[in-house]
Amino acid sequence: MTYNVHSCAQKEPILRPGFTCGGIYETWETGLLVDGRDYYLAFYRAAREPRRYILMAGWQFDSQVRLLREKDLKEAGEDPSPLSFLNDRWNRGG
Repeated sequence: MTYNVHSCAQKEPILRPGFTCGGIYETWETGLLVDGRDYYLAFYRAAREPRRYILMAGWQFDSQVRLLREKDLKEAGEDPSPLSFLNDRWNRGG
């Protein structure tokens, strides 16, 4: 089976082994991995100092995943998992 890995607007492939992906392989099962660094960092910053409350609706995550990585972690001085971070916010009353 042949797969079209070209975008509609571009002539060159979106998936380029060694550059935009590790490789192109045939598979029967799939999953999606998204690097949520910017999303988690924005959430972390907003949730550290909420004005009134934190509302999280329909948010599914692994409680062991770090909210911060690399330089963001060094700047914050802590290594919060979502569960420990939210528990800390709850215990502080915000």
